[in-house]
Order: sequence, then structure tokens, then C-alpha cells
Amino acid sequence: AEIKPYTPAWGEQITGVPRQYIETIAREFADTAHKTHGRSMIILGAGVNHWYHMDMNYRGMINMLIFCGCVGQSGGGWAHYVGQEKLRPQTGWLPLAFALDWNRPPRQMNSTSFFYNHSSQWRYEKVSAQELLSPLA
Repeated sequence: AEIKPYTPAWGEQITGVPRQYIETIAREFADTAHKTHGRSMIILGAGVNHWYHMDMNYRGMINMLIFCGCVGQSGGGWAHYVGQEKLRPQTGWLPLAFALDWNRPPRQMNSTSFFYNHSSQWRYEKVSAQELLSPLA
């Protein structure tokens, strides 16, 4: 039997991810976005963009945000908490990262210090000033 393109079964053949997982992620994300009026966010770091076809991973995540109405919503959208090391997906990433589709001039978004403060990382991260000093100090 021929599998229709762009279905969970088709995705399973290409990625090796079981179709049940694909369906569960899509349903849970869309359900949360619906219940919260678009306040669903994808937070990712440097790991995903170190793979050869990472632009396809980015496109998948960005499409999920767009389809669920999460872009441009307070508390929703895209949060890349580290620098963009590999630039291949930059074309798809920039309009969302800097709101190029909605506003001119583009706005720069604070991310690292925002997550540090609002995730309460400062409460449990135990780095003393002594650890930060240069051995030459």
C-alpha cells in the first residue's frame, strides 16, 4: 500500500520516529496552543542545529508554531536560548527571531538573561565569584 506524503506514517518512514509519537506531539502542542490562545513556546538550544539537515528540523518546529497560531503571542513562539552557531537555517529563523514580518525596524529580543532570570536558574546555580576569577587575578 502506498503511503500518502506528509502523513505521520510517511514521517515515520523518513525519520524512524514512530507515528504515534508524531501524532502525540502534534496533538498535545496544538491542544495547548488552543487552550492558551497561542501561548505555546518552543525553547531550544545549540544541540538541534549541529546536524546536517537541521534546517528541516527548524522548519518543522516553525511550521508547528505558525499552524497553531503561536507566533507573535505573548508567551508563545520561538525561543532560541543560545547563539545561532550554524547559519544554514537563518533564513527561516530570522523573521521569527526579530519579528521582521510584523514590525520595521526589526526588534532585538533579549533571551539569555531573560531565561536566566525568569527560569529561576539564578536560585539554584551555585557559581561563586571565586570560580569566575582568572588564576592570574
